[in-house]
Amino acid sequence: MAVSEDVINLDRKPQHGETFEVTVDRLDRDGRGAATLRLCIGPQRDLRDYSVRLRGALPGDRVLARVKRVRRREIEAQVAERRESSMSRVEPRCPHFLPEAARPGCGGCIWQDLAYEQQLVVKRDVVRRALAQAKIDPDAVAEVIGVADPFFYRNKMEFSFAAEKDGSVGLGLHPPGFRYEVIELKSCDLISPVAGHLLIAARDWANAAGLSAYRHRQNSGLLRTLTLREGKRTGERLLELTTAALEQGKAATGPPAWIEGFRDRALDVAREAGFPLSSIFWTEQITARGQRTRFFEHHLHGEQQLTEELHLPGETKLRFEIHPRAFFQPNTLQAEVLYARVLEAAGQQRETLRALDLYCGTGTIALCLAPYVKEVLGVELSPEAVKNAEDNAKKNGLTNARFYAGDVGKVLRGELAGELVDIDLIVVDPPRSGLLPDAINEIERVGAAKLVYVSCNPQALGRDLALLGARGYRVESVQPVDMFPQTPHVETVVGLVRTT
Repeated sequence: MAVSEDVINLDRKPQHGETFEVTVDRLDRDGRGAATLRLCIGPQRDLRDYSVRLRGALPGDRVLARVKRVRRREIEAQVAERRESSMSRVEPRCPHFLPEAARPGCGGCIWQDLAYEQQLVVKRDVVRRALAQAKIDPDAVAEVIGVADPFFYRNKMEFSFAAEKDGSVGLGLHPPGFRYEVIELKSCDLISPVAGHLLIAARDWANAAGLSAYRHRQNSGLLRTLTLREGKRTGERLLELTTAALEQGKAATGPPAWIEGFRDRALDVAREAGFPLSSIFWTEQITARGQRTRFFEHHLHGEQQLTEELHLPGETKLRFEIHPRAFFQPNTLQAEVLYARVLEAAGQQRETLRALDLYCGTGTIALCLAPYVKEVLGVELSPEAVKNAEDNAKKNGLTNARFYAGDVGKVLRGELAGELVDIDLIVVDPPRSGLLPDAINEIERVGAAKLVYVSCNPQALGRDLALLGARGYRVESVQPVDMFPQTPHVETVVGLVRTT
């Protein structure tokens, strides 16, 4: 074992199983602790700095790190022993949170042992570093807008069934880095107190009924997932049980008796816990090699969808009907904060603006803009998402929002080409990979005076802001918003103005 804060002499590269004592000084973008290990390797005394990544370690921790894998100058390690603890470390509230790599815990949240105030500091630093690497002033990054309560904030959680070693059915969340195994949960503090009651009831029901969990490798078994959705503003709750198809390649004509048993048990448990369910669905997922996955919904109880509200500035309220697999921002209350910041970045005199919302998804941002602008045009690749956006526009009486399905570049050069001469505002909310070059070209061609970039990936954001800067857009404001407490994820709203 080598123990040193200084340079360590080795006659060869670090190897699997070897241990080093290191002090963690930062968190990487995946939320793992990171430390620098300085080594002099071989008879040539080749000085090399290795970056050590440790899941479950926090800045200020001094740990004994056991090497798992070495790739170039990166060492993936596990915490063999924590010798000094970070001042930011707190006692996690969840009994399923086990941060030591030797005992991987629940993958739902990985920062429950990091004080929430420090989580916000780390997230701001991640955004600042990403912008600095793109040569954008990191001092432009405002403090992260946090939440009043960093627990019970999610409006949707999907839990997975899995086959346990003893042959029983387990139900919970995957540990970090695992695809098929689950940590059996008895509670979940990310979504709702009722989640634990439903998880225990569903697991007991499955085992009592002699049902099997779906096995992905073998494409066999039955039970796939249990999904709970909640309307944080409306109080509605939707429960969805997803299984493999009962008959090869086609949907059942109706629910069998054991599905009705699941429905009745779920209703009783939720009612007894004081959190009644407004909707229950059973969904069959049909998969076949070389064919698109299909989903068939069977409505078992209550409403045909979940209704949620978003409350916006000026006492504006929008209602959204959310079907079992429709996308909606997972944190309702922080989504309201996020969209208010989009409106703020859009600037004054919004009622005269014509806006373009690219990568609009189910149209949430476009619909939030609609009450404040003259017209908004949304573009999204998925026809299903566009249909959902159109339906919600009608339900909210928003006649100034129009949506188009297709690739962003093709739509802007095609059916929307004649309507872009007086676009004042562009909003983009791209996937994690960021903007494609074609989209950046079209943004430059449209030439709107204002551009608002909503990002879930600071690294892609920094890259794209540098590219947009070269096309005549200057960063005016950078506002991170914490949508997902207890995790490393951060959303950022950037306001840009055209200078050329």
